[in-house]
Amino acid sequence: LVQIRVVASNCHKTVFCTRYGSFEYVVMPFSLTNAPTTFQMIMSQIFSSLVDKCVLVYLDDIVIYNETREQQLKDLEAVFTLLQEHRLLMKGSKCEFLGHVISTKGVEVDPRKIETAQAWLPPTIDIPIGGVLFQDFGEGLQPIAYESQKLHPPERNYPIHDKEMLAIVHTFKVWRCYLTGADVTVRTDHRSLQYIHAHPLLNPRQIRWLDFMESNFHYTVTYKKGASNIADPRSRPSAHLNSIIIAQTSP
Repeated sequence: LVQIRVVASNCHKTVFCTRYGSFEYVVMPFSLTNAPTTFQMIMSQIFSSLVDKCVLVYLDDIVIYNETREQQLKDLEAVFTLLQEHRLLMKGSKCEFLGHVISTKGVEVDPRKIETAQAWLPPTIDIPIGGVLFQDFGEGLQPIAYESQKLHPPERNYPIHDKEMLAIVHTFKVWRCYLTGADVTVRTDHRSLQYIHAHPLLNPRQIRWLDFMESNFHYTVTYKKGASNIADPRSRPSAHLNSIIIAQTSP
């Protein structure tokens, strides 16, 4: 914590009352109106020689960037030198960037960011649908987006076949901007969906869904056995998860 002295003649302006009496700050707290601005000004002055060259500073967050490891080490040394000269301290446990912890061990995902995912259990209720959008960039399928939502009360009464189909229709609607005009492959672990076009007895809902799909998209449905799918942690809380693959030539 950087302690910035408050001018003695202004300390009375920071007075606050408690049941133990009245107190005033002699160092600047962040709760004061101009405290963030003052702190930012001081940090900008300290790192003025590096800002926009290899350093970005926002309050007490310092980001060091460059193109090579060698330059990174030099810039780190320059930052540490300035910190030392101005008697500013850093806390190692807080050295992280975009949810990643940087330490002597290397770069690791912040454990706090994955606690929820690690605690996910297999689905025990039959109410959600979802999908994963992949694209093949020539080096295998890469995920682009994930989608899921809970079923509305009437939808929970749909037969399993319609729930599986609803998941596909829903994701096509959500990702319409990506899928229109593209060659799309839908992979599902519900075998009967690959024969939906040849089914002789479709209910009105299925006919309506097929009409939407056929009139707006160019797609094929393929079956992939559930046991051969790689487990996706985002799918653990959701049932009826289908994947949609778009060609590399898509817009």
